[in-house]
Amino acid sequence: MLKDFAGLGGLVRAAALIPDSLPAEELLDQAMKLPESERRVLALRLLESVGDESSEEVDRAWVEEARRRLDDIRAGRSQPVAWEDARRRIFARLR
Repeated sequence: MLKDFAGLGGLVRAAALIPDSLPAEELLDQAMKLPESERRVLALRLLESVGDESSEEVDRAWVEEARRRLDDIRAGRSQPVAWEDARRRIFARLR
């Protein structure tokens, strides 16, 4: 269904034709048939549609988290880890 529509305007027209009852997995299968450039546009539009946090709220949350972590280190509640060690631990868990 979606593969018959080209460009952003085509995505808008295609979205209007998708029945509400179309299962997400089938929709994904159809979307994967789009050219890469159209999949990128679709992915960006989907990402924009979820979450209502502004970038300012996200930035503020990260600053608060960084301050909390620094306070924990200064108070001795946490120990910093070198990036090389952290990376090694992360990849060891993924294996």
